[in-house]
Amino acid sequence: MKPGAFGAMHSMSLFVELLRTRPRMLFWTMAVLQVVLWTLVPALFFAAPPGQLPLVLAIGHEFQFGTEFGPPLAFWLAEIAYRVAGMPGVYFLSQVCIVTTFWAVLALGRAIVGASHAVMAVMLMAGIAVFSVPTPEFGPAVLATPLWALILFHYWAGVGNGNDFGSTGNPVEMYVAETGSGRAVFSRLEGPDGQSDATAADRAELDAIMESMVIED
Repeated sequence: MKPGAFGAMHSMSLFVELLRTRPRMLFWTMAVLQVVLWTLVPALFFAAPPGQLPLVLAIGHEFQFGTEFGPPLAFWLAEIAYRVAGMPGVYFLSQVCIVTTFWAVLALGRAIVGASHAVMAVMLMAGIAVFSVPTPEFGPAVLATPLWALILFHYWAGVGNGNDFGSTGNPVEMYVAETGSGRAVFSRLEGPDGQSDATAADRAELDAIMESMVIED
């Protein structure tokens, strides 16, 4: 029998094969590595908390309801994490926020382009500097990342499926529907029967409004 009678053998990398057959396992492996790496690295090698994190802890230490630095939730969570587990607890909390952001992007991408492409997009996000080196510096910006990712995912899910947004009992949807800019958006989406009757042009304009909400709110 002549060599090559059955054609050349094709090889495929393990990463591509896992991306094709086990995308969820690949995502959670990446998520665990993200949490472990950026919790241990600052805990072991940082001589002091990075950036404005000492200020965040100082503000949260008093558990004030309002300060000139903005809403108190991020400061409270940082102080609680510090009291429970010290600085490693604060670093871990920050990575929980980042992984939650990744999950929201994965859920949105899976609904639009499928699991494999969604995992690929999330893994590309993990390679961006803003989702790696600065993430141990927990604060309002880090906490806002998963909140806005979840808000935009549920906005897309509600509007894309023609649902009465905010009526499902989902706390994220209810929050957006009750904010000033959120009411402005969803009043444009609801028809007389409470269902979405927006045209394609309306949706494009509302997408622009949502993007401005991310920046301004």
